[in-house]
Amino acid sequence: MSLIGRSRELDRILSVIRGPKDSALKVVGRRGMGKSALLSEIPRLSDARTVFLTASASESDWPLSGLTALLTGIDDPVLNRFADELLRDSTGAMDVPTVSTLLLNGLHQRSSSRTVIVIDDADQLDPSSQAVIGYLARRLTGTDMALFMGVREETAESPYASLPALQLTPLNYNDTVRMLEAIPARQTSTAAVHAVAAATQGNPLAAVELFTLLLERAADGKYALPVPLPGKGSFEAEFAATVGGLSPAARQVLDLLSLSCRSDIATLERTYDQLWGGIEELLANGMVGRSGPHLRIQDQLLRGYVYAAMTPATRTAGHRAMAEAAEPADPYAHRWHLSFTALERQTPFGLLRFAVDLIRNGEVPFAVEYIERALTINPWEAETAARLTTVAELLLNRGEFVYAKRYLDWAQRVTRNPALILRLTGLAFEIQFIQGGTVRPSMVLRLVKEFGQHDPAFANRLLVAGALYYADRWELADATSLLRYAEEFTDHASPDCLALAENARQLIEVISGKPEQISRRPDGGNETVATLLVQGRALSYAEHHVAAQEAFARVRNFLEANTVNWRETAAFLAVDNEIRGGNVRKAVKLIEDLELAEPETKYHRGMRHVFRVWRANAIGNEELARAYATDARHFSGAESHPAITAQLAACQGQFALMRGNLAEAFAHLSRAAEIGQAFSNPTLLRCEADLVEVLVRLGRHR
Repeated sequence: MSLIGRSRELDRILSVIRGPKDSALKVVGRRGMGKSALLSEIPRLSDARTVFLTASASESDWPLSGLTALLTGIDDPVLNRFADELLRDSTGAMDVPTVSTLLLNGLHQRSSSRTVIVIDDADQLDPSSQAVIGYLARRLTGTDMALFMGVREETAESPYASLPALQLTPLNYNDTVRMLEAIPARQTSTAAVHAVAAATQGNPLAAVELFTLLLERAADGKYALPVPLPGKGSFEAEFAATVGGLSPAARQVLDLLSLSCRSDIATLERTYDQLWGGIEELLANGMVGRSGPHLRIQDQLLRGYVYAAMTPATRTAGHRAMAEAAEPADPYAHRWHLSFTALERQTPFGLLRFAVDLIRNGEVPFAVEYIERALTINPWEAETAARLTTVAELLLNRGEFVYAKRYLDWAQRVTRNPALILRLTGLAFEIQFIQGGTVRPSMVLRLVKEFGQHDPAFANRLLVAGALYYADRWELADATSLLRYAEEFTDHASPDCLALAENARQLIEVISGKPEQISRRPDGGNETVATLLVQGRALSYAEHHVAAQEAFARVRNFLEANTVNWRETAAFLAVDNEIRGGNVRKAVKLIEDLELAEPETKYHRGMRHVFRVWRANAIGNEELARAYATDARHFSGAESHPAITAQLAACQGQFALMRGNLAEAFAHLSRAAEIGQAFSNPTLLRCEADLVEVLVRLGRHR
């Protein structure tokens, strides 16, 4: 299993191996958290001899069986004699206190080099061995031994209770995604990766097993995600024990809840007359959560297990009963449950229509289940593509890029409608714009020239968005050409889009360094969120940093769900504004806030790389800065982004100069100046003065 996201845990283990302070460490984590993977890495962390023992539950009733297996593995002359005495003891004289004392003396007498002992599943050893090892673990100082053990849980009664503990917490969402993306696969789906990361709640083993199941489904031609996600694999026995301890009423309620992402309490009451006794039991043990009038199973893998445990006839009967109970009051649930009992041609289209409403109401996970169910029923019809286009645009406007891209790609495989092709491809470009990817301007122009007449309003919007994208990449000729071509669709453009185009022209003028006057305050207070953001960016480039701060703050104050992309972009531009304004502390704080608020790096990835390098240098962490710079160079090289490459070089050169490393500063600043010759405005990089200082101090100014 991958160790992505476990760097701190590895550092803690290394400190025990190398340092004199601790001689023992227990690694605590529930099933699937990666204890075995972490412990199996220990032999590669040190040159010291390592003895590895995996406890066998089948020997847990044999006194001292675990200890004798461990001593055999250590294979030390002093300890071997003691192990032989244990094996020959037929009278029972070697009790736990005696064994513990004799073995401790033996450990102090051994003359071998440093040894690292690793015991996986140490809580599965026989009780006598646990008692002896717990006693020794607290007294290893001076024995030149380090002991690591993995246990499921920490209890006060355990022989290991007082030992230093390393608690394995669930992986964060981003680390789970990275772990799954690192798994070799013939074909993979980013949406499947994110669905698994959300469902498994940071449990690495559960994530790997579920992802493997989804890959197998895709290999069989089943591209829609299963609903619910299957709860198979290593956790089935645990789920069976959990469900087996429920009362019949609670089990019946759990079966009904597994049929849907969420269920209305009133609908459940009309379906099952002993509802409340079961609900109270499920709420008390944390298996079910309540939000307003709705109930849902908290663990989606448990939901998948409960769903699969029912017979097909039981599931169909449950869906039919819930559909009948939901019909008068809950059309969403009625349509959902009906899709499992009475398939009609309009069923998937009804599900997609309700999914649109759910997305508008902010219930994206619920909507995704409706969409995947619709795609399971009828994946390849033209009307499906039209409805998926609406779904994808709504998801894009709410920052749900993974699912937006999934449904865009799906619809593109289905449709031959030129207006839909324009919209779908244009939305895919917009995702790239927001994420900081690379889209060639010729691709945008070709798309609009070929299909623009089929939806001229969208064509105009796409061209203006593209112009803003290229302007902020400092590719001003491309930005200007897109704006010029957008004029052909002016008659079909909305007033907001016309205003945005005018602001884009002003931004291009400011970035180019032309002495155009720009108001220090946005006009009138009636701007849209988009125009206000562009005005703020222009103010920042024009070095009116306080006015830019105000504009970005106003953008962040918009609360509508469909403005999230503009708000997130404002957060990035606010950081750049503070860096340009020389406000180091504030910029560092904003970057730290950005890392906490948006850990997935969905937005403006090139800019994020530069910010990370800048912050690491600003706080004096050169090692971290070098690591981030490597990532940034990989991105800018792969994405062919000269502006990011130049900014990175200028940033590194400035900080190298501050550290007095003139040779490094000269290399970076000369690189930035070389790339910067393509930009007409010297204030974009502001590296020329630093380069002159370096040349003077190196004696190369003549």
